[in-house]
Amino acid sequence: MIYQDFLLRIIVTFALGFAIGLERQWRRRVIGLRTNVLVCLGSFLFVSFSLLTNAKDVSRIAAQVVSGIGFLGAGVILKDKGNIKGLDTAATLWCDAAIGTLCAAGFLLEALVGTLFILLANIVLRNITRKLNLKHIEKMQYDKYRLKVVANEEQEFLIRTLISQGSNKTEATLISVDTTDLEDGKMRISATFNVPKDSNSLLEELVDRIVIEPGIISSGWKKITDTKNIEEMLDEEDI
Repeated sequence: MIYQDFLLRIIVTFALGFAIGLERQWRRRVIGLRTNVLVCLGSFLFVSFSLLTNAKDVSRIAAQVVSGIGFLGAGVILKDKGNIKGLDTAATLWCDAAIGTLCAAGFLLEALVGTLFILLANIVLRNITRKLNLKHIEKMQYDKYRLKVVANEEQEFLIRTLISQGSNKTEATLISVDTTDLEDGKMRISATFNVPKDSNSLLEELVDRIVIEPGIISSGWKKITDTKNIEEMLDEEDI
């Protein structure tokens, strides 16, 4: 690879990585502009090393780039308030590395087409997904309930486990779980759920399961009024 080719390809790599990162930054995602550009440049430089050294098997380093990005992508996948977030960002990061690899190999037109399709997926398909989710939310009407349990501190892990398992086995959606320390070695766990209308028996069953455990001082649930609109819920779920 001559110097002029290297310079042209790295400029194109930077520009395409910038385009992908700009969309992520505009959405205020965990991995934004700089990270996407750096991943794109990093994959470019690794593959360029194979080309510059005339390695016999150029694809070997490219294969290692794929594996390395897999670990990096796993780091941005988070479990937050009962929901998995970061999958779209991790997938974008993975595609970003592919763009850098294509640019290093000299496939600039293919890299440009790939970038356009990545942006298409993140922008156009996002709107389609939001519309489908909006119809689902409007069809499935939910009430919001808050469950409170007061218990000894050593029971915190058990109660959290029961709450998580209870939401997984029912149609109730766990939104958040918070712990507050009280006096005399006690603590209060508050869990917020979205429950399908006329299905509060799901929480009754969960409370009945929790109260049989030793160290439970009190427990109960109540319906709460939520002023958050559907669009805000979709923004929280979108990743």
